[in-house]
Amino acid sequence: MVGLAVAASLREQGVPPFVVLERVDSIASLWQKRTYDRLKLHLPKQLCELPRMPFPVSYPEYPTRRQFIEYLQTYAATFDVKPESGSTVQTTRFDEDSGLWRVHSSSSSGESMECMGAMAGGRLGGKRGDRRHPQTGTFTLKNKHARPHARGRHRRHG
Repeated sequence: MVGLAVAASLREQGVPPFVVLERVDSIASLWQKRTYDRLKLHLPKQLCELPRMPFPVSYPEYPTRRQFIEYLQTYAATFDVKPESGSTVQTTRFDEDSGLWRVHSSSSSGESMECMGAMAGGRLGGKRGDRRHPQTGTFTLKNKHARPHARGRHRRHG
């Protein structure tokens, strides 16, 4: 979401051509592929809006998964944001001489690209599934994800 908002702002400000790199194959990939069907935003829509485009008035206070995906896709289309899907950032380096960032990426098809300019990141660090607790060190956790249970059939009582 951060990448969409930054790109929309850059476009609106008339910043010269820029590239949005996206590692996955679609906008809102996690929401499309790794969430269960009945998921809704857990915060009111007003707190989840991206800059310059509110949620449609017709959406409920807590939009559904499908509505949120549609909102993000519409946002990208409205601001003409077209991420380079399947791109993985390999290295970043700040160029002291120019005062700009040098970014090297590769695509899933094996092509590589080097860009130079300002940089903003949607996911700047940390790894999911880190099993360290600051006070106690490591711990054992059975990892469960909603993805295999997209329709909640395993939880039906009857």
